[in-house]
Amino acid sequence: METTLESKNLEMHYAANGEEKPRKQSLSNVIVETTDEEIGNFGQLMGQLAPAEEALESVVIIDKKRLVY
Repeated sequence: METTLESKNLEMHYAANGEEKPRKQSLSNVIVETTDEEIGNFGQLMGQLAPAEEALESVVIIDKKRLVY
């Protein structure tokens, strides 16, 4: 069985002021070879650019893999 990484996506969760559920922002087609450290640095940058009332809480990495038999 062979595993192939097909795509990588990001989902950023922001603390929406006065709301229970966080606001989500999705980014598709992230470069597959991107490291977790690079994504963490990108998340910090996005947190700095976010409005003060919507602080970045977390970044979720979504890997799409194909299993070939």
